[in-house]
Amino acid sequence: MQDKKRFGEYIAEKRKKMNLTQEELAHKLYVIPTTISKWERGITYPDISMITRLCKELNISEHEFFTACDDETINKEKREIQKYRTFKKWLFILLNLSYLIGIVVCFICNLVLEKELSWFFIVLIGIFISFSITSVPFYLKNNKFRLIKISFIVTGLVYLLLFTIHYVNKGQWLIGSFIIATFVFIFLCATILIGTF
Repeated sequence: MQDKKRFGEYIAEKRKKMNLTQEELAHKLYVIPTTISKWERGITYPDISMITRLCKELNISEHEFFTACDDETINKEKREIQKYRTFKKWLFILLNLSYLIGIVVCFICNLVLEKELSWFFIVLIGIFISFSITSVPFYLKNNKFRLIKISFIVTGLVYLLLFTIHYVNKGQWLIGSFIIATFVFIFLCATILIGTF
């Protein structure tokens, strides 16, 4: 533990950074305000039983508490992790927003150009397939069998896409494409199962 004066200045600085008065911090720690004042003036140290709660209230680590200085390496890592999480969150939001914008634009274009909905359904199912591949894994991130579930969703959507293309274009190739999609699905499931176990 560093000298009491330096320690007291550090505690006072951290308390002010958290926008707490001595009275507010004392209330949170179930002590009287003069106790906080004594710590900050370097007269006494906190009781050992208070260290964990004090660190939590001042948002510092116990290492920082005992050295009375900020641990820049840990703080830098925390900031980097927070930046990454924020970036990931905004990327996820923008990706899903772009899917929604794509659906709305294609809906309007199909109605304006052809006065009916036709190829819009093909685009809609294609966007659902993309959503299943890029966004659904985030919703199922703690699920052991998420790859199998995602492959079932994607395969179902592929079948629906093939059927929709067949319906919109009045094609004769539906059965053959279903057979090909089924073999691809079986191969994909087998690969995932082997990789999982």
